[in-house]
Amino acid sequence: MRSSPNGSRSGKASKAAAGPGPLRKPSALIGLERARRQVREPVLPSESLPLERALYRVLCRGVQARVDSPSVNASLKDGFAVRSGDTARAGPGLPAVLRISGSAVAGEVVGALEVVPGTAVRITSGAALPAGADAVVGAEHAEEATARVKVAVPVDAGRNVLPRGSDIRRGSTVGRKGDLLTPGRIGRIAAAGETVEVQLLVPPGWPPSLGGSIDRAP
Repeated sequence: MRSSPNGSRSGKASKAAAGPGPLRKPSALIGLERARRQVREPVLPSESLPLERALYRVLCRGVQARVDSPSVNASLKDGFAVRSGDTARAGPGLPAVLRISGSAVAGEVVGALEVVPGTAVRITSGAALPAGADAVVGAEHAEEATARVKVAVPVDAGRNVLPRGSDIRRGSTVGRKGDLLTPGRIGRIAAAGETVEVQLLVPPGWPPSLGGSIDRAP
């Protein structure tokens, strides 16, 4: 390596020997709590989508139930809606005989239908329990004949009845911020009355491009 006339090395070598120089101070520093907050809080843009298009997206806000689910006291079996007290002394040798005053079918509004003492209402599984009834006698324990039904077993209040709100209570949380919208979670949100739109985190460029041409089967 050649030296300059005064005995020193070339300018480039001198700079290298001097080292990289002092470290630069970062222009902006943030505290630990702010860093944690930035990690926790969503930083991606959001969009609104109907539930049927929200599969496997991520909630960016919590979702509360707007309604109870089920929204009514519902029958769990086909049979007869009764007042439990009318069957208290029923047995194989001495059945309770009740007058059939109507029918309740799943999906229909029971309206003014009511079970008064000494009566029963024919009911299907999933149907709303008529006013006055507090239990359902399964069809296997009832014998129908000429507008009357013979009940061979006593039933307690609440037997074969799915209470209103037993699955989801109005106001309860059915989705939390950051939840992945799986099929089960979407079904729960829909059952809770959130049927229009939910806010979701959307990665930039979503959905991904698949290219300009795709071979399709004839």
